[in-house]
Amino acid sequence: MKPVDVISASAGSGKTTRLATYLAAEIGAGRVRPEAVVAVTFIVKELLRLGRVDEARRLGAARIGTVHSVCSRLLSDFAFDLGLSPDLTVLDEEGAAAALKRSLSGAFTREDEEALSDLQSRLPDLDLAEAARKIQGAARANGVDAATLEAFAERSVAELLDVLAPCGSEIDGAKWDAELLAALDAFLASVDLELDTTDVTAKACDLVRSAKAALGGGRRPAWQLFFSLSSLKPGKKSSPLADPIRSLATEHDRHPLFRADLARATRLAFSLAARSLSAYATYKRERGVVDFADQEALALSLLERPAVREQLEAEVDLVLVDEFQDTNPLQLALFLSLARLAKSAWVGDQKQAIYGFRGTDPALMDAAIDALLGGREPETLRESWRSRPALVHV
Repeated sequence: MKPVDVISASAGSGKTTRLATYLAAEIGAGRVRPEAVVAVTFIVKELLRLGRVDEARRLGAARIGTVHSVCSRLLSDFAFDLGLSPDLTVLDEEGAAAALKRSLSGAFTREDEEALSDLQSRLPDLDLAEAARKIQGAARANGVDAATLEAFAERSVAELLDVLAPCGSEIDGAKWDAELLAALDAFLASVDLELDTTDVTAKACDLVRSAKAALGGGRRPAWQLFFSLSSLKPGKKSSPLADPIRSLATEHDRHPLFRADLARATRLAFSLAARSLSAYATYKRERGVVDFADQEALALSLLERPAVREQLEAEVDLVLVDEFQDTNPLQLALFLSLARLAKSAWVGDQKQAIYGFRGTDPALMDAAIDALLGGREPETLRESWRSRPALVHV
């Protein structure tokens, strides 16, 4: 790994200017050729402002722009190494989102619809399509393909059930159902509505009657009902009578059927995500197009080739990354691969992260600082150039 400078820069602290002066200093010292720069940022105007006209002109031959434009340039330069056309057609975000949505809709089978209907009778807030979309996004941001994704379902189920493990092992579902029904009967038989005339007690009795009817109806009611029973709140005079109900209802997350529903929903969400990603891959392949995530994955694959790395080591002197806090895991792998070729400077601020919906994770910046700096503090830009002192004081 070549040296990596990490710079923490809050909003208005002049990080773009700092990157430009950093680059100018490296060029001025003869350590960096302007055309041998890879920069995920926009700094040419800053160099012009600093009077470095010749360097700014020579930067025209450098690989500078967004992460996707830099990846596009790399893929164009080395297209034949990957067996690709130098003129790849790239789906924009809107087109990719629409194609992914169609792929997900087409992935639903009749069996999926029946399973979803059954699950939603007990988990009414379950949005399987949204869950699958989130899994898709995480998979694409981490470079996980459809074939690998299905295997992650069991790991996710295991981790989900581990979250419930502190509540204890599974209970005997049939015995729990019978005990809860008995507790509901006992509550209704014991509450004296002539003695306790409060509205909250009347509402509590209505809830208990509904729960009793649902439990005795032969079909498992929504699990939310048991959550409501766990916080049953009759009036003060009747509250002790509700203790057995609250105690039992609190244990509903230990019920084997509840855990089975969570596991089934998780597996189905992963299966839908994997099948729709496969369909989306077919859609792109048939049309000869790629999307932004493909560009990143292909660029990373390219950088793993010894011949390409050898050529780029001769061509690249410096790698600059701006807005590092909005880096997703796949992009981090890409930046780390580039950092093995040349000295790097990464600038960002965890507080300004805005692309979490794309799979970015500001915690990656913290991890990078720990791993790359070996306990050293990053350079921090400590002055604000955006706000007046009186405003900052307020």
